[in-house]
Amino acid sequence: MANEEQYELLRGTASDEELEKYRKCFSENGTEKSIELLKWFHQGNLPQLQAIYYAIDKNNSQIAAIYTYLPVIMKCMGATVVAMQSFDTLTDYRHRSKGLFVRLASTLEKEESLKKNELVYGFPNENSVHGFVKKLKFTYFGEVPFLIKPLRISYFLRKLFRQKAADTKEEINLNIDVPKKNLLKNNCSITSITRFGEDYNLLWGKIASKINIGINRDAAYMNWRYIAKPGENYSIYGFYETGILNGIVIFTLKNKHDGRIGYLMEILFDTDNMHAGNALLSFCSKTLRNNRADLILAWCFSHSFNYFCHRKAGFYKLPEKIRPQKLGIITKTLNSRRAEDIYNVKNWFFSYSDSDTV
Repeated sequence: MANEEQYELLRGTASDEELEKYRKCFSENGTEKSIELLKWFHQGNLPQLQAIYYAIDKNNSQIAAIYTYLPVIMKCMGATVVAMQSFDTLTDYRHRSKGLFVRLASTLEKEESLKKNELVYGFPNENSVHGFVKKLKFTYFGEVPFLIKPLRISYFLRKLFRQKAADTKEEINLNIDVPKKNLLKNNCSITSITRFGEDYNLLWGKIASKINIGINRDAAYMNWRYIAKPGENYSIYGFYETGILNGIVIFTLKNKHDGRIGYLMEILFDTDNMHAGNALLSFCSKTLRNNRADLILAWCFSHSFNYFCHRKAGFYKLPEKIRPQKLGIITKTLNSRRAEDIYNVKNWFFSYSDSDTV
């Protein structure tokens, strides 16, 4: 365990100068962080809050460890609450095996519980799950509900025979060639969305009743997540029927995992109009196929209102052997309210919108 006299635990302020030190600490430990993304997360999030804690080595005033939660606004069993998504966790290589992770997380959770924040949750990798569950007493829901839609058999043959694709040196974020408007039958169209507005809020109001626990995906959140996020290239489309927005789909295409990977970020639609969901997923699949995607990945629980649209569109549970990474789902209440509901995974809704890396 760490010598408590050696380290001072400090809450950050997310100033420009501080975030540069944050970025530098990660870089020195083998992970590059964009300063623009750090500002977007910690200065621009919707609750206008930040929860960054540092362990500072008193001997040299340098960062020894960082633990961060991202404040989010969530729907939770009929209420709107502030919750915390476990975000960045790092112990500098010169200070490991000293218990700093547990000290920082415990301190942060204690302080946030006094502010009546409802819960914390996150998606740790397989190397981190043990610490959260055993040391911090998080509840483990299992792995993230990956779904996959295969598009090009050549990709899977390469994986089967462990062959790498040719190094094309393309950018990670790929441009997608797609028309801005697609006319359909019966006064319907699929049209590009450049900003979420009141028509989307009306749609979200209908969808929200189907979600017990999940991020409040209103227009403010969607504009922050998809319009304002730096360094990304999302395709955002709405399904309109006689001028009324009945569903939206968001997807992207990236050079990752030795292939051209399509990511279905979000599919939301009025459940009284399943045709909207089906048409949007068909449009997404066709567009990514035409742009030479090898496959499409999605996150979706089998209990989610939109699961059957995924299945109808040809999505299947992603086999463990070909998962690009193993991510778990963890949660923990910061008070006793709604604990029984929060620890029931069937109340939760996730999509790739919840990911902090895509």
